[in-house]
Amino acid sequence: MSMTPAVAQAIAELTAQFPDSVVTATESGDGGAWVHVDPVPIGNRFTHPTSWVAFHLTFTYPDADVYPHFVRADLVRVDGQGLGEGFSSTTFGPDATPAIQISRRSPETLRNDATAKLIKVLDWMRDR
Repeated sequence: MSMTPAVAQAIAELTAQFPDSVVTATESGDGGAWVHVDPVPIGNRFTHPTSWVAFHLTFTYPDADVYPHFVRADLVRVDGQGLGEGFSSTTFGPDATPAIQISRRSPETLRNDATAKLIKVLDWMRDR
């Protein structure tokens, strides 16, 4: 099954919002898609100022939260501290890519907007 129109629209919006990044989407077979945006700026609190970010848009989008997000597995803070609350090591996607999971639930107003949610997650990372 190909992506639903809402999922395809979300990918188009991400592509427009992040013109300096490559946005790729792999159909998940049920109307959703695995989305990968690379690179995105994550700020100067980490040893790498950019990362890829990935997430799954389910076939129920926009009626489901875009959660969780994943970033590069080698994410390290420049101050040597642990990543802290909201971060955990795991794998992502159908290829089980090593990653750091970012767990950030959103209020209802952001649940329906993949672009707004990604911007919120990136802002949260930069402000940590």
